[in-house]
Amino acid sequence: MAFALAAVSSGRGHDFIRTALLDPQNALGETFRAKKTAWQDAEVERLWSLALARQGSWSEPRIVSRTEALERVVRWNSALDCDTWRGTSGGTDKAVCEAIARLAYAQGGVDFSAGLAVIAVASGVCEATARESVKRIHTRGWLRVIETHTASTATRYRLLIPERFRIQSQQLPTKVPDPIDPSTGMPHDLDAEDDLGSDVARWNAIGKPAMLAWRALDDLTPQPVEAVAAALNISHTAARLRLLKLERHGLAVRRARLWTRQHVDQELLAVELGTSGKREQQVQRLLAKRQARSTLRSLWSSAFKCFREHAKKGNDSPPNLPGWVEQSVPKRILWAWTQRLRHRNHQST
Repeated sequence: MAFALAAVSSGRGHDFIRTALLDPQNALGETFRAKKTAWQDAEVERLWSLALARQGSWSEPRIVSRTEALERVVRWNSALDCDTWRGTSGGTDKAVCEAIARLAYAQGGVDFSAGLAVIAVASGVCEATARESVKRIHTRGWLRVIETHTASTATRYRLLIPERFRIQSQQLPTKVPDPIDPSTGMPHDLDAEDDLGSDVARWNAIGKPAMLAWRALDDLTPQPVEAVAAALNISHTAARLRLLKLERHGLAVRRARLWTRQHVDQELLAVELGTSGKREQQVQRLLAKRQARSTLRSLWSSAFKCFREHAKKGNDSPPNLPGWVEQSVPKRILWAWTQRLRHRNHQST
């Protein structure tokens, strides 16, 4: 894949990949040359198409350094303010986008890998909500899937700026994403008040739409409801309801018709609202699930080796498997292993 990307980036033609891989002096093509012609044709087409998709990022010049890649992630994070994030789903999508920006920045480029569970932890939502949000973000043109997940790898994404926001995004001040642990989605700066994934910003606490209104306020300069509504591109009524929620929990104060942002201990507020520790619980579930999958892969690997040894004795479906194999592996998997070994034996003969 790296070779195909280099070929596309250097302006080489479609046949260059095939010619280079068929060269007997090219060790990279050893496996390629051992396959049949039909397989080679399909593989060249796959590599070429995937390389084109990866290389065509942003419709801009190719990224040539890590520094430039990080600059594009920063610009993507800043460009999010160009779009309108209305309603509960809009607040969720904004939180997921900011979480994605953190993950991409931590991994060093506009192409990054992330599981839904990690995105959910980073954005402070459940995994099902994160899945629907990622779909909406993709539809809005902010994200593209370049590789789907497998049993052992996470989905790989690419950051995109929609065409309608590209010029405007170049005029915005840069916003560097906050640091995050890309393996769990846990931010390093747990005291960040404007983190839309924090426990206090969950839907059954303050909520992400209200936290967006909190961001729109100022600590010193009082603002009318109309200014908050204009900043968030929402209706006057929606802005007023969000501000009233902030006022109830001490995050905003109203004097006459003007509003000012207030700061409180958000950890204590999360305890009061019953959402304290939710993110930590998500992380623990994520780590437990990973450990369970790792244990299961190890167990099945050992079971397959045992199954294969029995099959070598002449039985396609050996009746005297150890009890631990039959208890750990479903019968449909044992049948699939039988078919796999038959196929291998057929190919070898």
